[in-house]
Amino acid sequence: MLLKVRNLSKSFQNGTRAIEDLSFDIPAGKITAFLGFNGAGKTTSLKIILNLLLPDEGKIYFENKLLKNDFTPLLKQTGVVLESARNMFYALTPMENFIYWGAQRGLNKKVAQKNGLELLEKFDLLSKKDTVIFELSRGMQQIIAICCALISKPKFLVLDEPTLGLDIEAVETVERILKTLASEGVAILLTTHELAFAQRIADQILLIKKGRLIYSGSKADCLDKFNQEKFITVQFSQALSNNQRAVLESIAKIISINNTTYQLVLSNRKNLSHLLKFLTQFKLMDLKTKNKGLNEVVDFYMKGKNEDGSIKSGISA
Repeated sequence: MLLKVRNLSKSFQNGTRAIEDLSFDIPAGKITAFLGFNGAGKTTSLKIILNLLLPDEGKIYFENKLLKNDFTPLLKQTGVVLESARNMFYALTPMENFIYWGAQRGLNKKVAQKNGLELLEKFDLLSKKDTVIFELSRGMQQIIAICCALISKPKFLVLDEPTLGLDIEAVETVERILKTLASEGVAILLTTHELAFAQRIADQILLIKKGRLIYSGSKADCLDKFNQEKFITVQFSQALSNNQRAVLESIAKIISINNTTYQLVLSNRKNLSHLLKFLTQFKLMDLKTKNKGLNEVVDFYMKGKNEDGSIKSGISA
């Protein structure tokens, strides 16, 4: 495991408990989405990991080594792009930025230029190497900021709202870049309020609420848990007879929408084959299936749990 966070807690002088007993893992070659409402504790957690804040309690391990007073092993292998921070100099070109940020990482000019050119070529921005940053599009600026963070070829990349303010094409480019980096073994921890983006890109999900981690696990397992029930909307060419409806009710729970349209809820996926066999005898006008996504998952965990983490009555996954 590249990074391990154990039992982190942090309070501020005004008495605010920013995070409490936070523990999670960040594996190499995976994209981890750190999700939560504003003020949930994401920024505080990132600042502690980056040694910008000291925790009241807790430990951080990097490559299985406990970081005590010296975070150098972690920081030397970490690239960071923070939202609303100076991640590059806008009056300089990408190459000039690479030379500067490379020097901050102990790289000489030649190595920084070489690494920078490789990054620009990989991300299709080689033609912009001598264009000052403020003349580039918002999407290109974000990609250059990521390149600056990658200039020393770190093992760990931290991104705060990487798609904020980007158009659809730029978001797709950022997605492609991050997936490429993960496939090359880079561990990526990102925060985002764009849940559709997180669902497309993340391998792991961390969900924080009022300083407490309320979900940690793989995205696939998370979505699979929330899709044990199958939702199918069927529109028949004519209304079902009472006998036909009775047969259908023996297979799935029925929610009537109108005389010919029903939403079917399958609580047991084994009944899917029975349902499909039943439907073959009818002329269907439409058939749609719907899976719960990350929006529903976050809504459940944020609104469907008590402060102690227990599930509110009447709400189930």
